[in-house]
Amino acid sequence: LDWDKADDELIGFVAQLAEFRRSHPALSDDHFLNGHKHHGVRDVIWLSAAGTEMQIDDWHDVRGCVLGVQLNVENNQVLCWFNRDHVAHEVKCPPPHGEGRWSVGLVSSQQSVSIDRHGVANIPARSVVALEY
Repeated sequence: LDWDKADDELIGFVAQLAEFRRSHPALSDDHFLNGHKHHGVRDVIWLSAAGTEMQIDDWHDVRGCVLGVQLNVENNQVLCWFNRDHVAHEVKCPPPHGEGRWSVGLVSSQQSVSIDRHGVANIPARSVVALEY
């Protein structure tokens, strides 16, 4: 590798991504996620932009540009939003299991993301946003 021409910004992001994954068992657990409850909490829930669980019609909606996945493993929760569209979209974050609120953990875009007190987040165009609890 020609480290003199390396993209320092990309290297920094990949390091941040690796650290985020390492610090969240929900992203690295090796059991198959099945959506069943474990200790009263489902391990994976697929979400629409409205923050509701995806239904059959949602999966077949070709206009759907935003998809969320809430992972709950070993008392660790991560909520990831994927926006494939060329414009930003607002999403409604479901409340995490337990007391407290989601906070921004990682954003693939250079645009900032915030979550209002109602759990609404603005997901930048063509980005992935990981929220942590």
